[in-house]
Amino acid sequence: MIKSLIDPSKNFLWTIVHILMGVLCVFDASVIIFWFYLFIFSSLSKIISIFLYQNSVNIFIPFIIYISSFDVLGRMLRSSPFIPWELSKYFIIFVSIILFISNKIKIKMNLGFLLFILLIPSLIVIESPRVTFADIASYLFGPLSMSLLIIILSNYKIDKTLFDASLRLIWLISVTVLVYVILKTPDYADLSFSLSADFETTGGFGSNQISTILGVGMFLSFYAWMNKISFSSYHTLDGVFIGLFAYQGFLTFSRGGMVVSIFLTLVYYFLFTTSESYQKTKSKKKLKPAYYFLVAMAILIISFWIIQVISGGNVVLRYLGETNATLSGDKIKSINTVTTGRFAILLADLNLWYENFIFGVGAGASKFLRGNKLEGIAPHIEFSRMLAEHGVFGLLYLLILLFIGFKSYNKNVKDINRAIIVCMFLLGMGTAMHSSMRTFVTPIFIGMSTMTILKEKDEEP
Repeated sequence: MIKSLIDPSKNFLWTIVHILMGVLCVFDASVIIFWFYLFIFSSLSKIISIFLYQNSVNIFIPFIIYISSFDVLGRMLRSSPFIPWELSKYFIIFVSIILFISNKIKIKMNLGFLLFILLIPSLIVIESPRVTFADIASYLFGPLSMSLLIIILSNYKIDKTLFDASLRLIWLISVTVLVYVILKTPDYADLSFSLSADFETTGGFGSNQISTILGVGMFLSFYAWMNKISFSSYHTLDGVFIGLFAYQGFLTFSRGGMVVSIFLTLVYYFLFTTSESYQKTKSKKKLKPAYYFLVAMAILIISFWIIQVISGGNVVLRYLGETNATLSGDKIKSINTVTTGRFAILLADLNLWYENFIFGVGAGASKFLRGNKLEGIAPHIEFSRMLAEHGVFGLLYLLILLFIGFKSYNKNVKDINRAIIVCMFLLGMGTAMHSSMRTFVTPIFIGMSTMTILKEKDEEP
């Protein structure tokens, strides 16, 4: 099945299939479990054949990406243990071990390996006896899986067609999430539209994570729209999906995923149109980036305006950081209220780092040691969590990540593909700023940002 999923000629078929899955899951969530295992078993023969007889990891890239993309979908449909909680982290680690043991991927002393080493000290010193394996897995396995992906992908050259097909796999699962939450959203007359994230418009699951996935779907639709790749097989339909993702994303009243994705549309357009390779080909009129960008912006503005009308003006207030308490005068608007308490968690984490500067408090321990009202609250900002739990080693980890982003920005400066590589890195980092590493988004996108996209005239080795 994996070969069929990445076949561009079958884009429309698979779009319809994933729309139908979203519909069917409304009636029976086990549909997604059936599909998950059907995909795995129907792809195994191809995977094993390539694994045994070909010196290539090409097919593993889309396979890892598609399986990992079920992470949030399985969680929101409560499919555990059939689709494990935080599936992507476990699966990436498992496949990486297989590739290393089989010698399909040679472990080299690259930046990914260094990141891996820097995570080890957090297991030696754990300051809270309340930390369980589940806590360690939840907070350590995210950066661990990302490190492994960087080891595997940083020296990997991928054909542009396969790269786009891999991104499209993420988009397909995003479509299923979109359809499901649309159908699960109650009548607007029954919605309260309070100045907080709305669980009623996210299928009853965490609005922050759903907003992230909808934002990812919106950005990938924009990417396909700009490049006329036609993820859905029809360019106009890709544009429609921009609007659908944006509309439902704004309706969640969860800001992080949407703000990051909208910012990236601007960054992508700038890098796309300023690349030397685009400047050389723009006279051929193959692409109309200015026109497509303006249409996309119009779609976003219209979507936001519709939600503004439906919500009685509350969506603007939400994005301005207002709450019911600040409007009533019970609370003063501050950076902490605007960030929904994340700033207080940031300061508490930095204080833990100050008190445990070298080794930190250990993997998974920060939420038990903040004290006061913040005790037991899961981290939301990955960077402050890294400092609190990993100490100086966490600081080095973050500095190396920034260096990786710098390399991505400066790699193939003249190449039009640099735009999507940089945006993938920023998408991963931006998601980590508001949702830590709860989802597959940060490890997958930062890992993929380290790849080199071959020019269309080149042949894949």
